[in-house]
Amino acid sequence: MIASIYSFGNEYRIIGMRRSGQHAIANWIIRQTRGSAWYINDINPNQSIDDLNNPRSQPGQWYTDGFEQETRTSTFSDNLVYNHEDWKVSDIQTVNTICQHDQYIGTSNIRYDVLVLRDPCNLFASRYYFRSGMPQDAQRWQWNDVDLWKSHAREFLGKTSHLENRKVVISFNQWVEDPAYRAALAGMLGLEFTDRGVNDVWHIGSTFDVKRFDGQANRMDTSGRWKHAARLPEFLDIFRDNEVIELSQEIFGMTQATNYITQSLARHS
Repeated sequence: MIASIYSFGNEYRIIGMRRSGQHAIANWIIRQTRGSAWYINDINPNQSIDDLNNPRSQPGQWYTDGFEQETRTSTFSDNLVYNHEDWKVSDIQTVNTICQHDQYIGTSNIRYDVLVLRDPCNLFASRYYFRSGMPQDAQRWQWNDVDLWKSHAREFLGKTSHLENRKVVISFNQWVEDPAYRAALAGMLGLEFTDRGVNDVWHIGSTFDVKRFDGQANRMDTSGRWKHAARLPEFLDIFRDNEVIELSQEIFGMTQATNYITQSLARHS
């Protein structure tokens, strides 16, 4: 395969589970870019940009200085933002080793790997209630994929090192709550911090609120989703895996959710 015709200044590859907040963070990154930006949703690591950019596919969205445009004509963009959904980081890197980056994506001056992690209590509650919203033929979809979450958590903590570009790990929980954290992340990502887009409800929206709070995303109770599922046996079964609790506490601390769930499991053991 010959090299892709595309080239980019900054390349932001976002890795996250469905319902992890990855789309909110992708939008936040895009809204703070300068110059042109190209966003492509849910790329398989073995898909090339050339395959995606044809009339039969959805070629993505284009932006200038963070504002959406209707068309894109150049094979160069100052920024490329795309995401891999529900892929283990080890599998992404294996595919990337086989499929040479410059042939499948194009050349980039700076490549960022952005790993987004949400606490398991709220993530799996959102995924449980999102099941009816997933197409029947959705790939790699298993709402209670504990092994996938653990693979992301281990990479987040540096227990594994599969991602080889400039790795920036983002706690969705802290990103929602802490402007100083977002400012620090913007610096790591080479962005001029404006915080534009932080209150957008992007893509298909929230599992529970859809797009009702677009422009007011800070009003959504993203840290309280676990309460909707707290009494469901299939939800509680996820946390019988001690490593899930241990990794969660190491990253997010002992939260109200983990405290409730561990006590509930202890009562019924």
